[in-house]
Amino acid sequence: MSCARTERIRTGPRFRTPGPTPLFEYENIVPWILLCSVLVDRGGAETQSLFEEIVELSGLSMIFARGTVRRALSDVGVTVPEANRAGFIRAMPALKARLAAFLPPPDVAAAAKRIEARLNERR
Repeated sequence: MSCARTERIRTGPRFRTPGPTPLFEYENIVPWILLCSVLVDRGGAETQSLFEEIVELSGLSMIFARGTVRRALSDVGVTVPEANRAGFIRAMPALKARLAAFLPPPDVAAAAKRIEARLNERR
């Protein structure tokens, strides 16, 4: 058996010494972790769009919230890029109805109150 083959066999997973895993084994994972942290970071309140704020205030899981708010806006003929305070105020009845499909009535009322307070403060 050649020396190179012997070295490869001895350094395989069976011959690994116990202890922390060396960093070089994670070099393919680290960029993915960094990418995920960038995608998850939504920025501060100053850089956040009104749509993102309403999505967070809806009280729904992010899985459902974006689509629910987007559909409520489309019910009144507003698209997300052009959504402004007036568009969200027009969409509030549709948004309340769509939130009622996911949340109990007290939670819908609380979410609507939070959203309306945010819309009134952004004048």
